[in-house]
Amino acid sequence: PIFMDLYTHTPAAMSYHQNYVGGLLEHTLNLIGSCLLTSYQYEDMIPSLDTDLLITGCILHDIGKITELEISTGINVTEEGNFLGHIVSGLFIVEDLIRQIPDFPKTLRLKLLHIIISHHGKKEFGALKEPAFPEALVIHLADNTDAQISYMLQQIEQSNTDDDWLWDSKNKRRIYVK
Repeated sequence: PIFMDLYTHTPAAMSYHQNYVGGLLEHTLNLIGSCLLTSYQYEDMIPSLDTDLLITGCILHDIGKITELEISTGINVTEEGNFLGHIVSGLFIVEDLIRQIPDFPKTLRLKLLHIIISHHGKKEFGALKEPAFPEALVIHLADNTDAQISYMLQQIEQSNTDDDWLWDSKNKRRIYVK
């Protein structure tokens, strides 16, 4: 119950995307939808994508945000978040959960941990490793796509202009709002 309360109330980010109560859950569900579509698209390939791994990876990729972010009058980074960030915190959380399951498959453990450390895609964006197998790549791409689309839609929704365009100072681009 405590975990589910945290997971369903945590924002997905401080300011970039789904930065509100429940944002992490919304972001996760968006990723699951994207990953399922991708999995169906490649289901005739050999090998095919592991749908169970994709769904589990979507749920766990940002799990460290439940200890990184907290909501008071705004969204704040916790002390753990400042020291470790959500990727390292996520590794600890998932390792603790895996230890509770007897005979957990070694390769599955490594794949889940790899998804967490690679979901930012590139080291310059915070990934500890770059995606090394198809499901990790799919999760990274879905994560990045959802974050960018959600951010752009939020910018349009929050725009307060009669102009057709607004300036996105974070990404240094113009956004069409009409």
